[in-house]
Amino acid sequence: MVLPENMEDVEFIDAEGFTPQQQGALTYEQIVLEQIRRCIHEGSKEMIGGYVKLRDTSRGIKEEYVPDQRQVYIQSVNSLYDLLLSFFDEEMKKAKQTHDDMLAKSKQTAITTLKKQLELTDDVRIKQNIHYQIVTGYIDQNSMEAKRLIDEKIETFRFLFQQLLLMFQRKRYLMADVISDE
Repeated sequence: MVLPENMEDVEFIDAEGFTPQQQGALTYEQIVLEQIRRCIHEGSKEMIGGYVKLRDTSRGIKEEYVPDQRQVYIQSVNSLYDLLLSFFDEEMKKAKQTHDDMLAKSKQTAITTLKKQLELTDDVRIKQNIHYQIVTGYIDQNSMEAKRLIDEKIETFRFLFQQLLLMFQRKRYLMADVISDE
């Protein structure tokens, strides 16, 4: 990249009004609408954890990892959130805080449950495992607490997605030409 010697020769372009001139290039609005479509698509699938599927091929049996659909949905909502961050109004900021509070409460409930389990067990190995989970905040993915935690996490991200869509409706962003009141 070569920088001009004189900064007066530099022309700045308004990012909001910028439209790429390339054939087939996507606009910001198209990218956001595509991400909304992806959130809807991923959210409509069965929310199952990742697993290894065995597949019979001509060369023998092959292991194939099937991604955790719950995490795929959460990540698609996170990506939409990132795309829209600069458009947030006060209502959306409050909704995001509610989302964060819901996640924190869910995590705290899991830690409290683990502490109760710690008090009830006499097995040293189980106590070490539970203590590790409490200290690190990493909940064993095979535990009932982890299953409850991921279910609650999906619900909080569904709430966040709904709030993002409501913000679009309030501000009439992107969808103003698509949705009519008729």
